[in-house]
Amino acid sequence: MSAEGDVQQNYVNAQKNKSALDFLNHRSELNTSVLEISEKMATINSHMIEINLEIMNANKSIVDFNAEQIAINAEMIQGSLSATEATPVSNEDMIAVNSAAMATLSANVSKNRATIESLLEKSVLNSSALVKNKAEINDRRESIMENRKGIAANKAKIG
Repeated sequence: MSAEGDVQQNYVNAQKNKSALDFLNHRSELNTSVLEISEKMATINSHMIEINLEIMNANKSIVDFNAEQIAINAEMIQGSLSATEATPVSNEDMIAVNSAAMATLSANVSKNRATIESLLEKSVLNSSALVKNKAEINDRRESIMENRKGIAANKAKIG
């Protein structure tokens, strides 16, 4: 802008200052948003660490179970566990233990089925939300590129 005299020059300077303050205010608000997002990410990362520990514990239970089963199988192969020692009473006891285990297993399967169905519903919703977010991100990216063109055009005019 060309200015003639002190009043016009003050106007131009005030407009430049306003523009700079608008930018700094926008940047400050953006920094606040970024900090809030960073806090959420820190919380999520803490949860991820907890989840990783739970996964490691589950993996340990797999290793422990397999080691126990390998030991039992080795005993069977070596003959330490033999059908010759079976009695009607020991068979009845084993059947009762197996029946109780089957009831526990059946209850857990039912509970897991409900959880699986719930997780599948959440997964479908999350998938839809991610597709929508991706489209919005692409739209914003296009808007940013259009803004850049406008900035470049203004810079060219200023010269």
